[in-house]
Amino acid sequence: MADIFVSYTSKDRDWAFWIGQELEKLGHIPRLHEWEISAGGDISQWMEERHHSADHVLCVVSAAYLNAPYSSWERRAAHWAATTARPGFLIPIFVEPCEPPTLLAPLKRCDLHGLGEAAARSKLASFLTPASKPPRPIPFPREQQPATNHYAFPGTGPSVLDALGNDARNLNLPRPPLLAAVPRYLGSHDFVGRESELQTLSDWCAAADPNPMLLLEAIGGSGKSMLTWEWTTKHAQTARPDWAGLFWYSFYEKGAVMADFCCQALAYITQRPIGEFRKLGPTTLSEYLVGELQQRPWLLVLDGLERILVAYHRHDAAQAPDSDVGSEVDQLAHRDPSAAIRPEDGELLRRLAAAAPSKVLVSSRLTPRILINSSHMAVPGVRREILPGLRPVDAEALFRRCGVTGNSREIRAYLQHNCDCHPLVVGVLAGLVSDYPYDRGNFDHWVRDYNGGMALKLGELGLVKRQNHILLAAIDALDSNGRRLLHLLSILQGAVDFRTLEALSQARDDANPVGQPKDAEIIVQPRPNSRDLNTTLRDLEKRGLLQYDTTEKRYDLHPVVRSVAAGRIEKQETDWLGQGIVDYFTSRQHDPWVNADTLEEVADGIQVVSTFLRMRRYSEGFYALQGDLANALYFNLGAIAELIALAEGFFPDGLDRDPSLNEPEERWYITNLAAASISPISQERAQDLFERAIRLSLEKRMINCVYVSIYGFANALADGCRMADSLRLRSLSLHLAKVSRDPELVFISKLREYASSVLGSDWALADALWTEIETLGRDWTPGNYRPGDAEGARARDLLYRGKLTEEAILRAEELAKRGGNRRMVNSLHEIRGEWHLTRKEPRCAAEHFSRALAMYKENGLGSSYCEARLILARILAGEEFDATNQANEIETTSVRCSLAMAELWQVLGEEKRAIEDAAAVYSFGKKWDAYVARCHLDAAEEILRTLGAELPPLPEQSRAQGQMLPWEADVSSLIDQLRSEPPTAG
Repeated sequence: MADIFVSYTSKDRDWAFWIGQELEKLGHIPRLHEWEISAGGDISQWMEERHHSADHVLCVVSAAYLNAPYSSWERRAAHWAATTARPGFLIPIFVEPCEPPTLLAPLKRCDLHGLGEAAARSKLASFLTPASKPPRPIPFPREQQPATNHYAFPGTGPSVLDALGNDARNLNLPRPPLLAAVPRYLGSHDFVGRESELQTLSDWCAAADPNPMLLLEAIGGSGKSMLTWEWTTKHAQTARPDWAGLFWYSFYEKGAVMADFCCQALAYITQRPIGEFRKLGPTTLSEYLVGELQQRPWLLVLDGLERILVAYHRHDAAQAPDSDVGSEVDQLAHRDPSAAIRPEDGELLRRLAAAAPSKVLVSSRLTPRILINSSHMAVPGVRREILPGLRPVDAEALFRRCGVTGNSREIRAYLQHNCDCHPLVVGVLAGLVSDYPYDRGNFDHWVRDYNGGMALKLGELGLVKRQNHILLAAIDALDSNGRRLLHLLSILQGAVDFRTLEALSQARDDANPVGQPKDAEIIVQPRPNSRDLNTTLRDLEKRGLLQYDTTEKRYDLHPVVRSVAAGRIEKQETDWLGQGIVDYFTSRQHDPWVNADTLEEVADGIQVVSTFLRMRRYSEGFYALQGDLANALYFNLGAIAELIALAEGFFPDGLDRDPSLNEPEERWYITNLAAASISPISQERAQDLFERAIRLSLEKRMINCVYVSIYGFANALADGCRMADSLRLRSLSLHLAKVSRDPELVFISKLREYASSVLGSDWALADALWTEIETLGRDWTPGNYRPGDAEGARARDLLYRGKLTEEAILRAEELAKRGGNRRMVNSLHEIRGEWHLTRKEPRCAAEHFSRALAMYKENGLGSSYCEARLILARILAGEEFDATNQANEIETTSVRCSLAMAELWQVLGEEKRAIEDAAAVYSFGKKWDAYVARCHLDAAEEILRTLGAELPPLPEQSRAQGQMLPWEADVSSLIDQLRSEPPTAG
């Protein structure tokens, strides 16, 4: 506890009072003259006594403070004392950006300006905490414990988090047990009723209830989010006072994914900076989050979880109506619409269902497949509740709160029959009745008038169609400014603040696409000023069509309102509004896409592409996506699901038809991009798209494109075990590159030939090719070559020869990280893991295999090879765990995995299984040596000999077998033509 004199000027009184309040909460004694000097008191005497006796003088610094005479006197006196006899006496707290005097500048200071209250509170507390050494020994940086799923969680022993940093506070979230919301919920009307549902949630959250997870499912507009927010903010802590903390996360926000949810939740729970967690892969994040949840009772709320499911993962998900996403067939691989896009997301949901004593509340339009069994019953640990509409009496109460009068019985019957008392539609209907011009708010007159309720003609419609019909009627009842603003909001992907809406509204006059006539109504409308815009926003709120968060100062639409509004916009208005959105978001400054580390950093780019697709201006959408943005999504972020969603938008008639682009180069790029992105999900679909890309590039004689697509197709065939065809096409692409005289193709083909020579242990050829590659430079098209690819291939070469060095790995890592080459960073973790195993350093090997596995899962993929090597490294490190059971769960998916499993079974003493896997590697390697490293083949043979097993007979099938594809002859003809053409001058 310290006695702290607070020095401030009258302009900063609010800041001083708030800081004084926080000092008291931290156990200090704040001394503010306005708190202690009554009328007639001696100010000078008080200042002299308090200033002299204080432990510290805290200066609330602003430009006005630095120029005020009394505050300057207090500050200079404190500074003199701090310089001479009382070190640390002066504590500068800056509450606005300003230049400090030169004598004040060297002092450690705290900046509170530009922060929210929770962040400022946390930062102030952290700043006032005395500096100290870390509580635990800090390991040597390259000898940290591996971040794998077998290490203890905080509170039970050493944790990998201890090696991530020493900052004890996360500056963006409040301290537990206060509620943290990312972001806060935006409601469109008052909460009413739901007593039974609130009680159900309170009963479920009790420690005695055996279900850690409650899933609240209903169609859009039922009030899922409002109910969960109401309970979380007003009932949860009463129902269970021992919560360690409450955390709300909405998946309706752009960039919201399960990995980000984990990072945000862990930052809140541990009060560490979120940047530390962004360095970890989803598997490690999942392990730490579940570990924390199993230590103390936390409440997590996941709102709008359907956004991580296949059905809603599309570029226009924000505008997608329930009726569409529930019935459409997945074009890619006939996936279950209720399955998670990323496999690790499903795994995390299943683990959260066993995270007692914590509780996890989920709201979703669809139940994730992972949470129900084959009988469509909830799995153990999950309580599933289908949310009905409001009780008629509560629906009527909501109706009347909006100023509606009329016969109670008729109001209840009408609301129950026509909208099942769904809160969203009840609020919208109330807005229609309140705006009824002949008798405002009189339901009895409105419902019987052909200009009012009778005009809706709801009698023959189903529930969802009635809901949509009512919303359309409400939108049609708006004036032109209200409709256009609603339409503008419906095109956006998420919530925006007033300044953004103001900028978009004022930009619309210039947003007319060239060559398109402006709507007459649009021309006569003056540019809205701030007051007009605010009036329109208020009107939309009153009608139940708009949501506003008073804390975050943001406007948003309910997903159902957004889908209905987006569905009624005419093309001309879409073009007009969309152009304004494109202009605004393309003009905003951002870091280059090539530096992107999170989806949030590319959200503006995704918004622009999505808007162009909605406007059906596909070529402009193409140029917004191709190049840096597409490469950032594919290489930097591994955001394959997001990339597929955007690529599909260029195929409005389905993936079986050509993309809606005019230029052959554009059609090829999008087709090839879709093929490469889809390949890990559906090999069949990817092969079809690659073939179409090859035919298109052949037709237009685009040599570079032909090569890229053939090689991509060859890889897809290899993944599908069509090895003969794959080898033949790789050879064909190599011949094409050699005769192309294109320096980039020559470089790429030599690099791939080098990789093949390494697999075959042809060291003389590998050395010759590497010598040549070293002279060819690295400045090639990012889509064809990524920094670090060549150096990564060299590191693998040296690993196979037993000559790998730390310097070689560091060189490759530095280039790959600098160039955002996540795939090579991933591969280098595998290489490091193998290298550490050869050096008998299993703990280090486990760390890198764990990181590689996490990166695979970030891309929605898995790696049985990494799983097997991780288990082996942990065994060799002397860890005690059920290794055999974990090994049994691994599905062998590749030759490399089969060898890893053979070595693992051998260590586990399962000789028969080791022989089976080693024999599979030996047979396959002898037949298809181009796909199996010679050292792997030798390792399989050594296992067989060690275990006394006979070498299996060599396969009789000829590698020449395979079916020639119709266009291969055209490629061969093109190669002959290029070979006979004279070199181009210069």
